[in-house]
Amino acid sequence: MTNIILFDKPARKALTDVAATAPDYEFGPDGRLNGSYIDHVRRGAAAEPSLAAFAARARGDLATEHDKPGYAVIDGLVNPSGDEEFELKRATAACALLGGPFRMIERLGFWQELGVNFTTEPFRFGGLGDNPLHIDGVNTTYPPDYVILICFQKDPAGGGANLVASLQRLVVKLPAEDRQYLSQSIFCEGRYFGMSGVGPELNPFPVLAPLHGGLWRVRITGKALPGMSPGPQRDYLVRALDLLAKEQAEVLLEPGQALVVNQVMMAHGRDRLGSGQQAIPPERRRHFRQSYFAADPCLTEGD
Repeated sequence: MTNIILFDKPARKALTDVAATAPDYEFGPDGRLNGSYIDHVRRGAAAEPSLAAFAARARGDLATEHDKPGYAVIDGLVNPSGDEEFELKRATAACALLGGPFRMIERLGFWQELGVNFTTEPFRFGGLGDNPLHIDGVNTTYPPDYVILICFQKDPAGGGANLVASLQRLVVKLPAEDRQYLSQSIFCEGRYFGMSGVGPELNPFPVLAPLHGGLWRVRITGKALPGMSPGPQRDYLVRALDLLAKEQAEVLLEPGQALVVNQVMMAHGRDRLGSGQQAIPPERRRHFRQSYFAADPCLTEGD
């Protein structure tokens, strides 16, 4: 069952007021959102019970703990027919309540546009095909703790459902031999340039690395498969991805909803878009926005 958090009218009005009076947001050399903006948003939320309750519920559900869902669909975060620039300001304020927003790729901006790209490889960012289960920033030292995807327009051809799958359950199900092999720093994927907030490049990287409290960092991506030669490295990764797919759940976002994923707990992906994309007018094609925020030790689920 999809974990849905309703962003009700009182919370939406309170966040609208907070966002409307917030200072302009800026990003430092490390890509992180300026502290004055974050402080303004959190002070405003503390004075509004509905907004504080939303933030506490969301932080709890998204916590890096075994007994938490690890993802959430926020229903009503934006008005898909409203002014998109302001709707994204409100969404930025919501991210500031949940963690530390940052801009990972400067050239793409804080809110990366996820449209329909006819020229990129089908499995890549914005491509037409299946976007296999993965975590973002797989080849970085510190992959983003959280990714948020906002639906402004779903695919009118009926495709493009989002996918989530439990990374920690995957580790439990892997045979000991597979865990040992996947712990080697021998896997490569993606390019690294113009990045911030995620530390230095880590490429090659291990798929599995221990974290804390029995948790694992799982740097997994099905996007690596097309470029891999036949052999043990590919075989072990395929087996892990097959097990991960058995944990997969489909999340059908409606316009106005947002999917937030804890990347320690869950991988994410997307089904292929529906057929006939070329015939769909550009203004009616699937249109999402995506961004990132880091866990903030100053925040707890009970705040």
